[in-house]
Amino acid sequence: QDLALGAVDADGAPTKKLNVARKSMGNRRSESNSAAGQPLVKWEYEGQINQVDVADIRSYGIPFRKHGCSEKCIDHPKFKYNEDKLKGTNPLLIPLIVGWNRQITKIGGKGGNIKQKSGVMYTSPCGRRLRNLEEVHRYLRITKSNLEIDFFNYEWFVKVFDEWSPKRTYSHIRDLSYGRENVPISCVNSVDKSFPEYVEYSTVRIPKDKVFINTDPEFLVGCNCVDDCQDKESCSCHQLTIQATACSKGGKINPNVGYKFRRLYGKRGEKTVSTGIYECNSQCKCAKTCLNRVAQHPLRNKLQVFKTEKRGWGVRTLCDIPDGAFICIYVGNLFEAEEGNKQGQNFGDEYFADLDMIEIVERNKEGYESDVSEDEEMTRPETKYSSFPKPTFPSKPADFLSSEEDDEDDTSGEKSTDKDFNPSHSSRHSRPRGTDRVSRSRIPQTDGGETTSGSEAEEAPSLRGSLINDLIHKPDPFQNNMVRRLEGSLREGQVSVLYPSQVDGNMDDSDEDDMEILEEKRPIRSGFTATPGIMGPKKPKNTETFKSTRKFFGHAEEAYIMDAKSIGNIGRYLNHSCNPNCIVQSVFVDTHDVRFHWVAFFADVKIDAGTELSWDYNYETGCIPGKELYCECGGQDCRGRLL
Repeated sequence: QDLALGAVDADGAPTKKLNVARKSMGNRRSESNSAAGQPLVKWEYEGQINQVDVADIRSYGIPFRKHGCSEKCIDHPKFKYNEDKLKGTNPLLIPLIVGWNRQITKIGGKGGNIKQKSGVMYTSPCGRRLRNLEEVHRYLRITKSNLEIDFFNYEWFVKVFDEWSPKRTYSHIRDLSYGRENVPISCVNSVDKSFPEYVEYSTVRIPKDKVFINTDPEFLVGCNCVDDCQDKESCSCHQLTIQATACSKGGKINPNVGYKFRRLYGKRGEKTVSTGIYECNSQCKCAKTCLNRVAQHPLRNKLQVFKTEKRGWGVRTLCDIPDGAFICIYVGNLFEAEEGNKQGQNFGDEYFADLDMIEIVERNKEGYESDVSEDEEMTRPETKYSSFPKPTFPSKPADFLSSEEDDEDDTSGEKSTDKDFNPSHSSRHSRPRGTDRVSRSRIPQTDGGETTSGSEAEEAPSLRGSLINDLIHKPDPFQNNMVRRLEGSLREGQVSVLYPSQVDGNMDDSDEDDMEILEEKRPIRSGFTATPGIMGPKKPKNTETFKSTRKFFGHAEEAYIMDAKSIGNIGRYLNHSCNPNCIVQSVFVDTHDVRFHWVAFFADVKIDAGTELSWDYNYETGCIPGKELYCECGGQDCRGRLL
């Protein structure tokens, strides 16, 4: 089925789609562009893998001799890592240049099984063989080497000498960042002779009007670790990451989240820490080689910007990237929501990225509800119970009296200052089994005088007096023989009542001599508390009103917008894919304000040299009326439409 493709601007962003088939676009590679039916060559992906030759600069270690490792093991200058000298080199090749050796090993199975297991073994400059990252890190600390742990990889299928190069090039830029990035970023065009439009390159985000980020170091939590933050229990920065997981789905703390030797581990699509990772910062005492310093490091991977046929400019890696490894960050102009919307309407929103970690976490929380007003918060659903006789309301509310054990939990001895509630007694009385709970419900009292205890209260502990509430209409307790009016020396306007032995029976049929006196425990709550046999409708779960964390920063507060259209870094060139090989991780480095996390890209799988880097834009289809954006990722699981 033919597809009518719309025009694209200088950056390759689609402007309008005329006619689009809603089928998967993964089979369109079989199209032909010649009469002979030869397959269409996609030159943007045509290239070859070459082996990097480092013989001229590589150093080799010495044979192993029994010894105790120390700083003397790498004392020779050729074993020293010079970051400036090796800038732009594949990070996984750096250890091999300074005296290390990486060997692929194969281990046979038990009992002569022909199946073999491949593995990796690193040999240090002093000849010691190290079997895993734990041993490598211990060696680096003992020798005080400035090599970093993410320069090492124990996955045998990661080829450290492989480097990809395109087969043909029409236009080429040696460094798209023009020296502003830590390593050069090459740009090639194998499709036509065009160049990308000029974009001011920046390695940091730029707050604009009405955006204030408090980066004062005094507002950061720092650690005092001296072990490269290996112990997560003692590292305060690791604990920030761990404790924050209590706000994630399920509400349970996950002690295993965060980096492990500077990489994110987990199954595909499950590596992300939704509540963010708190890296060590300027207030921490740990060294640069700390295991909790990842996204704050500058770009080190060898990446290349290239022209695609239908999706504008993209990014690919020239070397293998291990699963879970850090790639780069996303920066640009940082706008508040209102200004960002104006910028999008006037200049385009194709490079917008929301800093919406708060909303993502709250959407994933169990029992999530939308924001409501304070008036709605005070609204409570009424519960009807058919087990009680229907009440009638008198013409004079002053004829009623309420009795309650409202201050049974108050042991301070001080008089309550709450104008809406004046307890009548501070003593607790034992109640007979089957006591009428209607008469014991918590009823707010807004006015009235003090109660007096007469001789009847001394003779019968079950008799109590209470104040009159003139403002609240209550059922007539004397109707249907629910309570009995007692005579006594009470002040004018007061009356004492005796509780019946059961709710729905006649008082005259009850035998007070057979009543059992017991100490009853009641839940601390307001309103009616039903007996176990007449619980009535169950209270809906999670009825508490939800208020977004963002609203505590201001009633009109919304997610901030990162716009990389006119200024940004290499992260702006990463295209969308419905089956991405990169994930987005929120990271806190220069501030702990949850509104201003960094946007960092990590590999979700092992990415081969020459592969395009992509992430899921997570657009909501149809969220912008009148605007449609169709996906051109070409994946088998392509959703077809983005907007």
